[in-house]
Amino acid sequence: MPRTCRDGVGLAYEVDPATPGDGARDDDTDRAPVVFVPDVELGRWAWRWQRDAVRGQRRLLAPALRGTGPRLRTDGGVAIDDGARRSDAGFPPLVPSLPGPLRRRIVSREDSATVASLADDLAAVIADDSAFGRGRSQDVHLVGQGLGGAIAIEYAIERGGVRSLTLVGTRHGGPGTPETPDAVRSQALDPDGSGRTRRRNRLRPFFAADFLARNPHLFARIVDWQADQGPDAATREAQWAAWDRYDPTDRLDDISVPALVIHGTADRLVPVEHGHALAEAIPESTIELMDGSGHAVAVEAADRVAARLATFVDSVE
Repeated sequence: MPRTCRDGVGLAYEVDPATPGDGARDDDTDRAPVVFVPDVELGRWAWRWQRDAVRGQRRLLAPALRGTGPRLRTDGGVAIDDGARRSDAGFPPLVPSLPGPLRRRIVSREDSATVASLADDLAAVIADDSAFGRGRSQDVHLVGQGLGGAIAIEYAIERGGVRSLTLVGTRHGGPGTPETPDAVRSQALDPDGSGRTRRRNRLRPFFAADFLARNPHLFARIVDWQADQGPDAATREAQWAAWDRYDPTDRLDDISVPALVIHGTADRLVPVEHGHALAEAIPESTIELMDGSGHAVAVEAADRVAARLATFVDSVE
């Protein structure tokens, strides 16, 4: 995986070329690249179906949030693969091993975890020479889910260079939108069990109950993928803290690009009212509801989401 760094923290990402198999770059096409920004906790697997659907049609960039992906260390500002599995999330060395309550107080501090800092990480990845070519500056289509949607909103408002926004299962954040139910939040943050059972229970709130009942084998594979690609406890808690604090309500009308809002009607983490509120607040937006799908709508309704995304992105070109 290519990698860059910001503030001494290694940032890994994947790039799919515009034409499969021949190493073509976006220098060969005028079509803007698509950047898939991941959700809180979830690994790169969460976008695999949408990436497969548009792969080869345009250049794709899939960054890993800090603290996830292959582990990197930095030396003099240069990211170096040290052979371990996860990247350093930028915490002091002892923080990840602290007892849970003390660790959570440290990683949840406002100066430690913010959506704005994660948007700065995204900017560093997009600007990296290996992403789109040395010295190139290119507008992108941003696609984000959950926390990734918040990062995409922040990037679009503060930095520009965005051709379109696709916001999947993304919070509006303003008054009148429901909070995540306490029981659902508790299961995602502190599930019962240990080992694989705990990992399974942590992921369950991301999916609709009907989907889990119909797809036990796929869910078992997802648990394995998440074990390989997901964050450690400190990084997970920092991501949730950043997402919880983010409220773009007063700035949503500053978004000046077309936006597609996709939301599952059975989303338990981010109730569907948030999708309706986003679509009303963003000036040039449309909403696509996926009936019966949970928060991981890009998995549960993979083909529909991929088709709608491809049609929307093509319509903006």
